[in-house]
Amino acid sequence: MFEYEGLQISFIADGHFWPEVFYLGSLQARETLYDVLSEFVKRGEMSEGRAVDVVKGALFGNANRIYALGLEPHLSSE
Repeated sequence: MFEYEGLQISFIADGHFWPEVFYLGSLQARETLYDVLSEFVKRGEMSEGRAVDVVKGALFGNANRIYALGLEPHLSSE
């Protein structure tokens, strides 16, 4: 699911039986996020900082919150 105005993004990969399926689902989700958000940034519809926050929330924050992991992201600026 991707909803721009409300910024509701969910990523689900049903690859628990086959690691390759999970890997491909994860890769496709990352590529799709990049394609969509980079286009928003190019058009001036979203700042780059906001796009980074959306990615952090979708790829880290959701799982961290849902599974109550209590982890802190350690992100490189490179």
